[in-house]
Amino acid sequence: MNKVKGDAQLYEDKANESTYSYAVNVITSLRWPGALTVAKGGKFVSVYVGDGNKKGDFSYNPTETPEVKEDPKE
Repeated sequence: MNKVKGDAQLYEDKANESTYSYAVNVITSLRWPGALTVAKGGKFVSVYVGDGNKKGDFSYNPTETPEVKEDPKE
């Protein structure tokens, strides 16, 4: 799924006679939950935070994370 995030308004750079925008493209994977790519101006970065299971696999069964326990008393 592709979305445009940020300020999509075009701004003029009179010194260089060009226009620019602060918006970026954010692409998220429908198959791999937690995978996304952010791109702007020919540069991109990909990030994956997940457990390695594809969405729709028979083993895909997300669970809640366990509670964070307090530090033991000394």
